[in-house]
Amino acid sequence: MNDFLKQLMRYIIVGIIVVCIDFGSYKFLINIIDVDVSISKRFSYIIGALFSFFLNKTITFKSCTVKLEEPLLFIIVYFIGFVSNSFVHDILINYFKGNIPFYVSTLSSIMINYLGQKFIVFKK
Repeated sequence: MNDFLKQLMRYIIVGIIVVCIDFGSYKFLINIIDVDVSISKRFSYIIGALFSFFLNKTITFKSCTVKLEEPLLFIIVYFIGFVSNSFVHDILINYFKGNIPFYVSTLSSIMINYLGQKFIVFKK
């Protein structure tokens, strides 16, 4: 398997972990703490982003260096993903019930975040 496919597989595995953290946080905020669904999605995204930075830095992109620009660039990329995630989620909750808005909004930000991390944040 070439390096790109290995990296993509690591990203997918880390992504599954991060999505589980995001989804668990989302459901916890809605069902246990009774936070508004849109606000819950925003907070759960941020929680997932924190885990994503550290897991993708070390596992996916194997970035061992300590550079100030990495967290700053990551925040910019994830903010763009956050806006996309929130926007898509808020539109879809008007048309779909259940978890479909969560899944589709998460997929939109996954694509943005992968490309941003690979080519901007953790580029070699």
